[in-house]
Amino acid sequence: MLLFDVLRWNYASDAGPFDDLWIYHATHGLLQKVRLDRIFRTFDGGCDVSFERRGFSAAGEVVLRLSAKQGHDVGGEISLPRCNEKSVAWLFDPGNHRLTQASYSYSVQKWGTIR
Repeated sequence: MLLFDVLRWNYASDAGPFDDLWIYHATHGLLQKVRLDRIFRTFDGGCDVSFERRGFSAAGEVVLRLSAKQGHDVGGEISLPRCNEKSVAWLFDPGNHRLTQASYSYSVQKWGTIR
């Protein structure tokens, strides 16, 4: 399996970029989208959420780290509702589309290096 991120944005637009996270299943030649919206809904509306793709767990789950921090509008005012700031990891099982929350310190084993 290969995990990759597609960053999309609208040219000459004020709207921020959008991430699409995909898994390529080489044995079947299939692409599968990871539903990030299901994860982002767990955060409050006033949060600015960022995520980091970590790779795959030993069980084949996609490992993501997410951080939520208080958002601010263009004028510097706090976005409402107030954000419950937190950092958490999520495991996404591509077989059954199940999401499992994990510790932010969850690490992915590295199998090799790129030169």
